[in-house]
Amino acid sequence: MKLLAVSIVPIYKDHVEGGAQKILMEVLRDFAGQHEVRLLCTQRSDNRKPFNLCKDLKVLPVLKFRPHWPFPYMINPRDLLDIISKIRREAEWADAIFFNSDGIYFKHLLRGLKKPLITSLHDFLYPMSITSAILPEADKVIVPSGYVKECIRHSIGGLYRGYMDRIVVINCGVDHKVFSRDEAGRTALRAEMGLKSGEFCMLFPHRPDHSKGIPESIKLLVRLRAKGVPAKLLFLKHVDIKTRPELLEDYQQIESELKACGMLEHALFRDWLPYGRMRSVYSAADVTLNLGNFVESFGLAPVESALCGTPVIASRVGCLRHNLKDLPGVFLHEYGDIRTAVRAGEHIYSRRPDMRAAREKLRKEFPFKGMLDRYSSEFINAVVRPVPVAVCQQPTAMRYRLAPWCDLSKTGIYDDYAGKHMRLSAVQRRTLSRGEFMVRGVPWLRKLAGLNCIVPAV
Repeated sequence: MKLLAVSIVPIYKDHVEGGAQKILMEVLRDFAGQHEVRLLCTQRSDNRKPFNLCKDLKVLPVLKFRPHWPFPYMINPRDLLDIISKIRREAEWADAIFFNSDGIYFKHLLRGLKKPLITSLHDFLYPMSITSAILPEADKVIVPSGYVKECIRHSIGGLYRGYMDRIVVINCGVDHKVFSRDEAGRTALRAEMGLKSGEFCMLFPHRPDHSKGIPESIKLLVRLRAKGVPAKLLFLKHVDIKTRPELLEDYQQIESELKACGMLEHALFRDWLPYGRMRSVYSAADVTLNLGNFVESFGLAPVESALCGTPVIASRVGCLRHNLKDLPGVFLHEYGDIRTAVRAGEHIYSRRPDMRAAREKLRKEFPFKGMLDRYSSEFINAVVRPVPVAVCQQPTAMRYRLAPWCDLSKTGIYDDYAGKHMRLSAVQRRTLSRGEFMVRGVPWLRKLAGLNCIVPAV
């Protein structure tokens, strides 16, 4: 089979940027073992030449999208015409076309080729992803979690007749052979960074985005040190910090925030490390932090950390409240509840949790080979389907349920998309905990429906 893959973000031979690219490269390398694959991606000044990731996987960095987010379409319109022409030409060679993380708004121009169009959405948060989901041309849409599928079902899922039949859930898989405990790497990396014996290293493994939990991580550092915990906060610098001025400004802002609260000397900034060394980074840390309100569609970092035997403190936001539920050594709390995060940090510092049960559970729930096999099957068995008919109807129902993007907490509701809590009484919380309930004649429930915190139970 000949598969054409398209990535709106650059793909590199020697490093990966983010979970979506990581999954793409793993999936295509596996598929290229028995099939022929070409990958079109956005070019950059330092990444223009074709290269092979393996024998039958050729990468062509020829698309002239703007290489940095959030505006890839902010280009000369003639370049957009060039992009469309190149994708169309390569699509004629292929048996099926796969758009990773989608973002391609002109898939309708490929329908005339009568070849299956497969897309994947690695989030349901950014405007590009939601817009891509609204467009109906894909014959199959792969999402990384049941959480994303339910968010689609209860939002745009009713725009087209039979649209939800095209949604396929393939949970991200993590290779436990790559992500496993590395005591030798821990010792070497801690020595390299100057960490002393007994110092409590908290890892922030994310991009320098405040929604990923930078303010909350700094607050945790302040409070743990005030309680006598010799905590250090470790940031991994983005690989592009030397070529993108805005990233340098982001890290300067972090340093300013640390300096303002007297914590700069207790923070470490480590240069980017390749994917193959991430298990050493997780192993070197004593805990991995995921404290922000970013709506994770899967959450690879905390899963990778737990597989490496390093405990996790995370907010109950997005898919994290499902994927990390009931895992020994993984401490979940309501977003913004720093007091509970501090207690978790103290517990981990005083008595390191045994992560063996968590590792075993994650290996079973998110098998790496299972993910690769599922993608391969979806590529091979994809067929051209008629474009679904638009119905554009809001579902109506007598009974409602809590929206999938909301979490019932001890004090009320947390809304992933709003990024904030809403306080409710104990009686109101009990009503919502029943699963389904009637809205008619209940003013506070009608208000929640207007705020999209509850949705028709369909």
